[in-house]
Amino acid sequence: MHFHQKIHEYLLNYRNTIDPSFNFMVRQRASKKDKNFLGGKFAHGLVFQGNNNYCFVGIVNRSGGANATRSVGLVFKPTENKFRVLLEIVFPGETNQELIRFYKNLASKFNDVKWDPKGIRAYKNIGEFKIDNPELIYNWLNINYPIIQQTVLESGIDDLIPSDDKFDELQLNLKNKLKEASKEVKSSDN
Repeated sequence: MHFHQKIHEYLLNYRNTIDPSFNFMVRQRASKKDKNFLGGKFAHGLVFQGNNNYCFVGIVNRSGGANATRSVGLVFKPTENKFRVLLEIVFPGETNQELIRFYKNLASKFNDVKWDPKGIRAYKNIGEFKIDNPELIYNWLNINYPIIQQTVLESGIDDLIPSDDKFDELQLNLKNKLKEASKEVKSSDN
């Protein structure tokens, strides 16, 4: 199982057992002609934006301006027997001033946020947790996801957090893409 799939499992478990309002974004498409991932990223289990070195779990349904990934999310990086996790708010090339205000306001809600010199990328180190013990991320979400939800509500911007219907649609699409990729890999092995 690719580490992206492990993170996906943790987050689905969190949503199913702790907070059913926690909706997040998963990868929706990937080129099957990717020279680094023969057969495409789905065939390799990369269910989030990212690669073998990190995954980006979008929790706000907006692209980051010039970025292809979402603007606000959790970044998981595997280390030896652990995962390092950060909150990232990134919006290079974003011109919508209402969204920029939202991103900056959201970043101000957290202690120890670091900004890049251009003021378009903020991140907060959440910490590290051992593989098979996601309590750190569950505890962080218990405290901080309501802050994100409240900040979204206060912004007045519609559809920043994926609705339950959108979440279900994304999960179904992911399931279908993984099934399709699995069939293609099996047929190419024959």
